[in-house]
Amino acid sequence: MRKTLLLILALAVAGFTGTASAKTNLGRTGPVVSHGNVLTPDNGGPRVLYAPSERDDPAYRARIAARIGGTCDYFDARVATPDSALLSQYEGVMTWADYPYLDNVGLGNNLADFADRGGQVVLGAFCAYTSGNYLSGRIMTQTQYYCPVTGGQNHFSLAEWDGSDPTSCVHSRITSYGSIYRDYLTLVSGAVAGRFTDGEIANAVNNASYPFVIYAIGAGGYPLAPTGQDAERVANGFGCGFIGGYPAGACCIDGAQCEFISQPACEYVGGSFLGVTTCQPGTCSPTAVQPTTWGELKSKLSK
Repeated sequence: MRKTLLLILALAVAGFTGTASAKTNLGRTGPVVSHGNVLTPDNGGPRVLYAPSERDDPAYRARIAARIGGTCDYFDARVATPDSALLSQYEGVMTWADYPYLDNVGLGNNLADFADRGGQVVLGAFCAYTSGNYLSGRIMTQTQYYCPVTGGQNHFSLAEWDGSDPTSCVHSRITSYGSIYRDYLTLVSGAVAGRFTDGEIANAVNNASYPFVIYAIGAGGYPLAPTGQDAERVANGFGCGFIGGYPAGACCIDGAQCEFISQPACEYVGGSFLGVTTCQPGTCSPTAVQPTTWGELKSKLSK
């Protein structure tokens, strides 16, 4: 009894939040123990929010932040729901489901509103897994505007990206990724960007530039343990839209290599952004390059 009381006291002092036992999509059963959110002040540059119904994965977030050249914060969607005021502080949001969301309908509605205002939404593993814990609300149910796929089941078997659609913005500077926890999906609207080696959809993008939603099948951090460049695939998903309010376009890297990514990501890799166009032979000729920086872009838009 004394040990139990000491443990409860220790958890309270540490600031942990625990709830009743719950079953996860990965088959574990246990209490939800939250260590809180990681929300940082806006110091400039692109900002995205990682909001799964699972504990934080700082290493996964760091990889996303490095690829976009900005910040990736964390919000624990198991114990709270990010509201519109919080979401408005970010250019993009990524979520995936493991534990039950505190409010899967409310979160889905808020994400749809966020997308309506120009925010970029990347949906990961189990968001369409209606056989277990899943995301709902308008972001999932209004497939003609938001999530481009429907689902219900999951493969629970590893497969790797088969290399298809290598020129898609999702696959910019990507050589490999794979996942065990891949939803069975049906494309309702939009387009497929790559498949896994078993033929399953790897990524699906909706039809519209606004609202912009991409489903990155099997994507997410701990404890999914995806292989290869999964975090970078998610970051590219933000770049496929209009991260930071700026359209993605042709970026010239090392004076010759052309990649279709967002302006902040272009600056991060030391490239020169050309504008809203596509990568064609000769796009990155020396006379075509127009160097830019994140600060210059913000300055131009503020005028």
